[in-house]
Amino acid sequence: MDITKGISPAACVKAASGQLDNFIAATTPGGIEAQEAQGQTDFVCGDILPRIWDHEDIINAESEKAVAIRAGLQAAGFRLGDVVDEVFIAGKLPSGWTKRKTDSSYYTEIVDAAARVRAFVFYKAAFYDRSAHASIVRAIEIEHDQYRDGFTKGDKVKVWIRNRATEKILHEVCFVSAIGEGAWEQDEKNQRRAWAQLQAILDMDYSDHRQPFAYWSA
Repeated sequence: MDITKGISPAACVKAASGQLDNFIAATTPGGIEAQEAQGQTDFVCGDILPRIWDHEDIINAESEKAVAIRAGLQAAGFRLGDVVDEVFIAGKLPSGWTKRKTDSSYYTEIVDAAARVRAFVFYKAAFYDRSAHASIVRAIEIEHDQYRDGFTKGDKVKVWIRNRATEKILHEVCFVSAIGEGAWEQDEKNQRRAWAQLQAILDMDYSDHRQPFAYWSA
């Protein structure tokens, strides 16, 4: 009788290596989802932070970008400690900041004392593909109306620059969604044109907008 029938190779490896908890997670219906949800809870409640921020390892901070991110985190009040494992370091948030769960067990928000989202943390806690990284939210960025299958024809479509520190719209460009043959391509072209117009304003008036911690105190 083959006792491994129906059991994934990953589960067999964990069982063979004595990692019973991971074996149970892999072989129990809903076990992986439960492991991921528990992983998010452990992250939210623990004094840990991802090693990777904006694609940079802030522990082995060799690049100029990594050094700047680490310095920016520390200047904001983050307390960065030793390596915990391959994905986390010991670390505490600035005073008044919190970690907040989202509807997905993969994503957690880091929220400052003014209730503004300052970073998103992706954490996949499943044992077979465990990883984590943080993405820093810039204070001033271009945003746009979302669409999948094209806008409703004749609608006003907006592209704008938002200051997330104040929640004010700084500049806005509008166009009317195209009608008829080739409308989708025309909408896409108009949106790219509006984006380029706002990008020029952003680069001129907010030259440090790509810096992860710029303009939040403005």
